[in-house]
Order: sequence, then structure tokens, then C-alpha cells
Amino acid sequence: MNRRQILLGGLGLGVAAASLPLAGRLALAADPPAGLDPATGLFLDDRTLGNPAAKAVMIEYASLSCPHCAHFNETIMPSLKTDWIDSGKLLYVYRHFPLNAPALWAAMVSECLQGEAFFGFIDLVFKQQAEWLTAEDTAGALFKVAQLAGFDQARFDQCVNDEAVLNKILDRVDYATATYDIKGTPTIILNGEKVQPKTYEDLSKAIQILQG
Repeated sequence: MNRRQILLGGLGLGVAAASLPLAGRLALAADPPAGLDPATGLFLDDRTLGNPAAKAVMIEYASLSCPHCAHFNETIMPSLKTDWIDSGKLLYVYRHFPLNAPALWAAMVSECLQGEAFFGFIDLVFKQQAEWLTAEDTAGALFKVAQLAGFDQARFDQCVNDEAVLNKILDRVDYATATYDIKGTPTIILNGEKVQPKTYEDLSKAIQILQG
């Protein structure tokens, strides 16, 4: 069973995606997804923070159910933002790479938000990950987190039933897997190259090298 089967098979919210024919969803995309700029490797609708003209571009592939991603968000992201993003020296790009169905649900909800609200929700989901992810009613617990971001039940249901968003996320998971050979999260891509920094200091040094 591959990742797409796991993700789609685990959708238990009554979402439309659960009934989608899997035959068209299981193979890796042969072509890059729509909206990709081949010159930069970025999508037109990428979720970004920082200076678009920065010499260093960092893409983080993350799963909202991943404890290592939550740890990255808590321990590394604040310094990364202060030292590099807010200073205009780094363009940070967040991309979904859900490892299971709950992460896919959370990703789909986040896609209903724009700008700072998107990143605020991502931060909230990571901070409350232990509570919503381990709850007996995962979907209900995730909705409670979404309520803190201003969602009501109708909007929440609409977001997790959005077939277009589902397809976009899964297509880009395929693209990331084929392009960067991503096997786990978080995975960091720095100026097009996959790097594996063990500490913030390692990551900071790698970014510093790109400043020229």
C-alpha cells in the first residue's frame, strides 16, 4: 500500500475524497503540477515568509502530524525567523507533506487560510499536536483547534471536502517525492538541494554560505 492509498483510505470525515476513484490517484505525476515556475522551482501559490529576492530559499516539507516537525517549529523556527527571515536574507517556503490521514485533514483546513492566518494556524496545530492527534475523535479534536482560528463547523466541513485542494496537495506530494526523494519529515531544501542539518547552528551556517 503506497502513501496515496494510506492517505485516501484513512479519510474518515465523510469527505468527498474518500469516494474518489483511486485508479487516477496512485501513480506519481508524470509532469510537474500546474503553477510551477521552472526557473525558481517555486509554485505561484507557495506559502512563503520573507524576501522573495533573497539569495537563500529554504523549502520545508512538513507533516502536521509529525512530532519532529513540531519540534522544528518550536525550537528552530523562532531563531530562523528572527535571524534570517525577518532580516530579508531568506525566503522561507512551507509545503505540505502529510504522512497520514490526520495530517492531510489538517493540511486541507490550513489551505482555507491566507497570509499570516495560514502560518498562525500551522503554528497552532503544531503546538496542540499532542492533544488533537491522540484524541479518540481526531476529527473532532482538530475542529476544536480550527475553532481557535475562527472556523465554524460549516467552514471546517467545506475545507475538508474540497476536492481541488485534496488533489493539489497529493499532486505536490508526488512532485516532492519524485523531485527530492523525500522519505520523511521535516525535509529541508536549500536553494534546490536537500540538506540535513542536525541543529539550528548547522542550518544557519548553510544559509550563511549562500549569502556570498
